[in-house]
Parts: sequence; structure tokens; C-alpha cells
Amino acid sequence: MVGQVVVAIGQVFMLFLPPRLASVWFGPDQVSLACSLGFIGILIGNAAGMCIPPLLVPNSKDIAQVGADLRSMFLGMAACTTASLVVQLAREDRCMFQEEPPLPPSPAQQLQRDREDEGQTDEFWTSLRRLLADKQFMLMLVSWSLNVGVYCAINTLLSQLILPHHPVNVAIAPA
Repeated sequence: MVGQVVVAIGQVFMLFLPPRLASVWFGPDQVSLACSLGFIGILIGNAAGMCIPPLLVPNSKDIAQVGADLRSMFLGMAACTTASLVVQLAREDRCMFQEEPPLPPSPAQQLQRDREDEGQTDEFWTSLRRLLADKQFMLMLVSWSLNVGVYCAINTLLSQLILPHHPVNVAIAPA
């Protein structure tokens, strides 16, 4: 349960990362592609997270074998994340990426930097009120929320949807 809470909190930050990186690092003609690739990367990661564990931990009646397979899978995951942490901590500046490129990639980014240099920043609540008053944004928000809700529901119920039609494929969609 604790792990699910940590992943849920992390997911909130990961969903906002592609548009932020795209707007800061890419020019106006590249932002859409960069943002799309970022979101597709998240979806591919979710798909891999659903496909790889059943392949590493096959369905078995032997509980000891399932436990050993789970242990191997989690140790491999721990090794990868620990190696990533060690690389990050070993760096002298403690940050793998610059916050922004030296030259702004678009006029909008240049304007934003100029405003920040002058001390003019939009307040969070002012921006939020303006967004919530925008009908097009609200339509997109509802559309996106429904899309994510359906995606999560299908992911949660995937095995119950597949197994009645393909009972032999337990390795792909374990019950």
C-alpha cells in the first residue's frame, strides 16, 4: 500500500514533466512533438510495467517458485534504481540536467525569462482562475480526465477482460 502511494504521488509529477520540458527546451515548431513523445514514453512505461512482470513471474502452483521469481524481479528493480541513485549522487553538481538552455528556444521563453529577471511573475492563483474561466481548457480537462479514467479502469480490469476469451494466455494477463 505504501508503494502504491509513492507511485501515485510520483505519477502526478511525471504527468506534468513532458509539457514543461517541451516548452522550456524546444522551439515553437517542436513543442508538440516533444510533448507527445514524453506522454507516449509514460504510456510505454506503463505498458512495460504491465507486460514484463508476468513474463518474469510466470503463473505457478508452487508458491515457493513464485516467491523466488518475485524476489529476483524486485532485486533486479532495486539494483537498477540503486545504480541510478549512485550515479546521481556521484555527480559533482548533483544535477544531471540544466534547468534551462543557455539561449531561449522561442520568443515566448525569452519573454518569460525577461519577466522573471524584472521580478514580474504570474501568481499561481491568478493563472489558475484564468484557466478555470477558459471554456476550451475546461473542455480539454474533462476530455483528458475521462481518457485517463478509462485507461486506468481498463488497466485495472485487463485480466478480467482477457481471460474469459483466452484462458490459455494466463502468462500475459494473470488473474
